[in-house]
Amino acid sequence: MIFHALFLLFLLRENNSIIKDIKSIGFEDYVRISLELKEKVDFNFSADKKTISILFSRKISPTKKIIQIKDIRKSKITTSTFQAELQKNKIEIKFKNNFSVARYFVIPFPYKIIIDVGFKEKEIEDFMKENERKPRIVIDAGHGGKDPGTIFAGMKEKDITLLVAKKLYEEMKKTGKFDVFLTRDKDVFLELEERSAIANALECDAFISIHVNSSKSQAKGFEIYYFSQKFSEYAFKIAQKENGVKMGKDESIVFSISSDFREDSSKKLAKTIAGHINKLNTVRRIEGAPFYVLAGTFCPSVLIELGFITNPEERKKLKDKNYISQLTEKIYIAIEEFINSYLYQNSYL
Repeated sequence: MIFHALFLLFLLRENNSIIKDIKSIGFEDYVRISLELKEKVDFNFSADKKTISILFSRKISPTKKIIQIKDIRKSKITTSTFQAELQKNKIEIKFKNNFSVARYFVIPFPYKIIIDVGFKEKEIEDFMKENERKPRIVIDAGHGGKDPGTIFAGMKEKDITLLVAKKLYEEMKKTGKFDVFLTRDKDVFLELEERSAIANALECDAFISIHVNSSKSQAKGFEIYYFSQKFSEYAFKIAQKENGVKMGKDESIVFSISSDFREDSSKKLAKTIAGHINKLNTVRRIEGAPFYVLAGTFCPSVLIELGFITNPEERKKLKDKNYISQLTEKIYIAIEEFINSYLYQNSYL
């Protein structure tokens, strides 16, 4: 099953405004708003029932402006209407319905304030039902559409990741133990924040992003990453490649709530996967890095580099259906082990 989120883009055309664009991704009980600025500006964030206020440290627009943002999809959307009111040094986002939670994080390049808003009020019965449901896994095929990822010897990263993601989806689906979702099931482009928004909207229990590596040397092996603000020089370069932007090491991603638990659980997931796939090939690295696609999730999340497309031996493996079947089987076993032995024991769900 695939969720297509609708991006609504509103460009503010005043030359003097530092607001570059506002995007919304709407689901039934959850919406993500992406506010991109032309430059970094300090701000204070507050939320109260139906209104989110962002007060900036300086003037951001010469005039007051109302921006209507509507989700025009046919499905029933709790957040069917909300609007952003731009003032001289403040933005207020007003919702039609009360929200239950609002949190944000900030990515530095390009400078974006990402706001996640939930509308589901949970009673005791809802939490009991949550414990009875199947674990939900979201599999993300990296790149896609206009973004091919790494290209080498006629192979495109976006094609390999989709093939592996769909195979892993089939592997997990046939057991009946999980509810499994793909961020994409065909060659389409998705924004990085859209991928993690899908995971959050589904309240998934693990997010697996599939990628392929490249190198000027004959490097080989798997690499598995989790989100962290502490990273090596090498991991930072890989994150820049997958983020698609040049980043500064002195800039960090800022969260409104602590991400320590998620980092710890994601690291455990990465190690569990490594313990199974190392039977097929060397696991070169298990590291933290500032990957945007992982930063936006609420659950344990990892990014797996399946091998080096620039290595002839690994390129051959990535074309081999039997090898892909073995690989996805081992990833599935690792996810099942992680869910059963870590998440349930630690009352994550």
